[in-house]
Amino acid sequence: MSSKIELPLRLSVMVPPAGVTLALQRGKDGLLGPIEDSTDALVFEFSLVVADLAATPVRFTGEFAQGPAAARFVYVRSGTLAGQPDAAWTRRAKVPLWGISAELVQATLESGRALEARVAGTAKDGGPFFASVPLLTPWTAG
Repeated sequence: MSSKIELPLRLSVMVPPAGVTLALQRGKDGLLGPIEDSTDALVFEFSLVVADLAATPVRFTGEFAQGPAAARFVYVRSGTLAGQPDAAWTRRAKVPLWGISAELVQATLESGRALEARVAGTAKDGGPFFASVPLLTPWTAG
């Protein structure tokens, strides 16, 4: 693949804990807030750069891509890490990008929509989700 393309993504954090701020990590210290905020879900829209569609796995870069090339993820920060200084929580969750195939990238780009996935926003202790989290729904072409 000779030119880099942007892939739009839409991540829904389902049933987040009340009163806790969540934000997507941009680069090392930047934050992106949700475009939708309700008791049912927080929705984040962002883009990744497809640096190498032929690689296995597809290689993503850009300001939201985190981790090693073979196991990229995005971080969702909560509480103090999301800019809520008085929060009782300081957490960060890794949302995996592996499993996004070249075929899925192409189908998403052809659809003109975003690649979508969902994660559970509340951990077993009632606080915000953290660590490596499983997807509730796999990444799909919107």
